Amino acid sequence: MKITVIGAAGGVGRRVVHQAAQAGHAVTALVRTQEQAEMVALHGAAPVLGDLTGHWQHALDGAEAVVWAAGAGASGHPQAIDGDALIALTDALVRRAAQGGPRRLVVVSSMGVDRPEQMPPFLTPCCASRPPRTRTCRPADSTGRSCAPAV
Repeated sequence: MKITVIGAAGGVGRRVVHQAAQAGHAVTALVRTQEQAEMVALHGAAPVLGDLTGHWQHALDGAEAVVWAAGAGASGHPQAIDGDALIALTDALVRRAAQGGPRRLVVVSSMGVDRPEQMPPFLTPCCASRPPRTRTCRPADSTGRSCAPAV
C-alpha cells in the first residue's frame, strides 16, 4: 500500500514510518527540513518537503492511505497545526476520494497523554473523552510497538 505519513519526523510519526516501511509499504513522509528528510529516508521513506501552515498537499499525490501523526509540539501554533491543518487535510481527502485518491485516514497522537490538563482549549473535550486506559502508554515491547493501550 502507498502510505503518506504527515508529521513523519515526530516521535509517533518516526515509528509509523519505520513500521510501515518494514512491513513492505511504500511510504511518503512529509517533513519540514532537509535534516528531517535525511532521517526519514534512513527509515525507508521517500521524503517530501512541506509545511502544514503552507504548501503540503502535494504529499498526498499517489497515496492510498494517510496517517496524520502531526502535532504542534512546542511550535506555539496548536490551532494552526492541530486544528486548522487537520481540517484542511480532511477536506482535501474528501475531494480527492471522489477522484480515486486516498480513502483511508488514520489520526494518531500522543499529545496530552501525560498532561491532558494542559491541552489547548479546543482539544480539551477530545482529551477528556478518552477512556483512562487509552491515555497511558507502556514501553516498547518485543514486537516493536512503542505505544499501546495500557492494561
